[in-house]
Amino acid sequence: MNNVYDYIASKNTDAAPDKKPIDKERWKEQRKQELADAYALGDKTALLVNADPAARDGYLEVMARFPERSALNSLLIYAQRPNATRIGDRQHWRDERARIRGEGFTLVEPGNSFRRDDGTLGIYYNPVRVYDQSETTARIVPPRRYQQDNVVLALVKTAVPSIVAVDDLGEELAVYNPESNTISLQKGLDPAQVFWALTSELCQYEYSRGNIDYSREAYFGVAEIATAVLAKRYGIDSPFGDTPAPALPESDAREVREALSDVQDAVRAVIGQAARELDKPKGREQDFAR
Repeated sequence: MNNVYDYIASKNTDAAPDKKPIDKERWKEQRKQELADAYALGDKTALLVNADPAARDGYLEVMARFPERSALNSLLIYAQRPNATRIGDRQHWRDERARIRGEGFTLVEPGNSFRRDDGTLGIYYNPVRVYDQSETTARIVPPRRYQQDNVVLALVKTAVPSIVAVDDLGEELAVYNPESNTISLQKGLDPAQVFWALTSELCQYEYSRGNIDYSREAYFGVAEIATAVLAKRYGIDSPFGDTPAPALPESDAREVREALSDVQDAVRAVIGQAARELDKPKGREQDFAR
């Protein structure tokens, strides 16, 4: 036993190795470069998503899994970890008592605010290292599954606009009227058709809110993309071909990201609306924690 205590005493009296002071300026430059690299990757991926239907479909899958993330971070997830299912930083996984065993990847998150010279407030953005659950020892949480009928009923029950079933809408399956705040829905549709028709017009409703320049035609493309994301989210088959590009072919990366942000805003709003009904026990097929 004396040998044990002698060893402990010797370890405690050993001189601690000298620690090199942190070079704050070098650290700031590294962070600045990480942020610039993240934005460059986001812009490159935005242009790819706008031009390539296959890349677009993969990106929409990411958006469906992470609707709470910004359009930029969805682009970064798609570019770096397209199959990610659950993401957290070191503290998140530490709280889950999981060890990190991967290198992780970079997202961009808002930091402190600051006041510009003109008096307006701005926000600093910081690069953040995050890890997918596959890069940790955490228990793999399977994705939540939904029943199609439950999803459609939830959308109908929680819709803010009034929904009116009509006999004949011509070539349309559903149409949102901002003046009456009403969605006209064609009678005789099957559940999948109701989903696609209704979600598109619910997105139109979101785009019309407080928008004096709103027109259904102007938002038709982004509403269709948002509907495709929601279909992926809820596991509903698409009756159409490739999802349209979010922006014109000659658009720059900023314009594409702005269009994708519009898509994400509508997706987030519709998911939040439907959750009020789907989060009730009767609205679940499998009650997996997310």
